[in-house]
This record gives sequence, C-alpha cells and structure tokens, in this order.
Amino acid sequence: MKTTWKLSLRLLKTDIKRTIMTIIAMAIAATLAVAVLVGLRSGQRTMFDIQTKDSGGYVMQFNNVPVSGQKEILNNSAFKLTAISQTKGTFEVDDSNYYVNIDFKTMPRKSLYDLAKPILTSGRLPNAKNEVLVPDGYDDIVDGKVTFTIAGKKQTFNVVGRMMNFTGSLVNTGSILGYSDDFSGPINIAVIPKRYTNFYAEMDKIAAKAKVKKKDLQFLNSALQTMGQSRGIGAAAVTTTVVLVILAIIGVVA
Repeated sequence: MKTTWKLSLRLLKTDIKRTIMTIIAMAIAATLAVAVLVGLRSGQRTMFDIQTKDSGGYVMQFNNVPVSGQKEILNNSAFKLTAISQTKGTFEVDDSNYYVNIDFKTMPRKSLYDLAKPILTSGRLPNAKNEVLVPDGYDDIVDGKVTFTIAGKKQTFNVVGRMMNFTGSLVNTGSILGYSDDFSGPINIAVIPKRYTNFYAEMDKIAAKAKVKKKDLQFLNSALQTMGQSRGIGAAAVTTTVVLVILAIIGVVA
C-alpha cells in the first residue's frame, strides 16, 4: 500500500500540469452533467405543467367506478388528490335534435373548482343544483334559464357560465356540467398521483381491485409521455437515450 502511494505521489509530482488539467476537466464534466440533468428535469416539468393546465393537474380518470370499488380509489395512498363526477344521462335542447346524446355531468364544488375552473371562459361555476356550465360554441343555448330533456324528463336550469370546448381536460368535450353533492351508483374519479413510476401498470392494478374495466380508464397520454411513462417502453427509452447521448458528448468534450 505504501509503495503504491509513493508511486502515485511521484507520478503526480513529475507530471503536475497533466494532473491539474485532468482534475479540472473532470470537475467541468461533472458540473456540466449536473447542469444538463437539472435542465432536462426542469424542462420536463414545465412541459408537463403546460399539458395538464386545462385538467387542473389531473392526469387520469377512472370512469364508471361501481359503488363497491369507490373506496379503493378514493382512499388509496397512491393519490395526492381525487375529484369525482357523475354522468346523469344525455340531454337535448327542446325543439332541437342537434344536442342528442351529449353527456350531462354533475360534480361537487371541489371537483368543479379542480376540473372546470381551469377551462372556465366566462361567468362563474355552478353552486346550486339548478345551475349549469355549457361549452363555448353552443350559440343556441343562451345564458339564463333553459330547458333540457334529460333521460326523457324536462328540467329547467340556469346557465351561469361557459367553458372551453376543445381542451386537454378530463371533462369530455361537449358535456354540460352541473353542481350536485348527492351521488349514488357509479361515479367517475379523476386522480393526481404522488409519483409516476410504472404508472400505467400501477393504475391497471388499482382498476382491477376497484372492478373498473380497462376501457373505462381515461389517460392524458401526452402529459404522461412527457414524464417518461408509456404503455410500451418507447417514451422511457427515448428519454434515457437522449440523456445518455448528452452525457457521452460532455464526456468526450471534457
């Protein structure tokens, strides 16, 4: 051990310039590598925030969750936040066939704030059971009282606001949204996870426990791909490859 130490020390003394340059190059390479990784992570998060802006940060929704499986999702420690909604039926405006088969959904106040407020373009959120939001572009529906036929029954509502029609939100395009705090039967549950590791597989497991069919799982796939998650290995492989190539270039330059 002493011999090795003496030889190393002698080498350092005889070629001091090369030693100093090597140390400096390694320090620069390490600094650049950290800077690149931090920059990539920051850019990734910024892109993700842009892609989930219209959905209030929610990236996935379990639709048609049966009563027996609702606690499995609502009380699951894997989720940071949840928001619920319920499809009450389809609607049509009286004397018009244009709006047949469009969903009418209700939400409690917290869910309206989380899911509808980000896409609200005018007016306010509903806070009474006879108030609704309608999508932009439905010019035949004027603000104020309007009568809809829902599940064969005529109901009168007060239109209090409008929301973006074509968005990246988990609120289906064209749905009319209302307020309710009374839910029975199947509901929809939107979620924000605590982490995104192995996301699709983990959500499949939770869906199976909650007895939710795979066809009823709704994902914001573009946002999840930004976080390196995909049903296949494509997105994760591309992200890893880019990072490795950048680090390799830094190593060569340094």
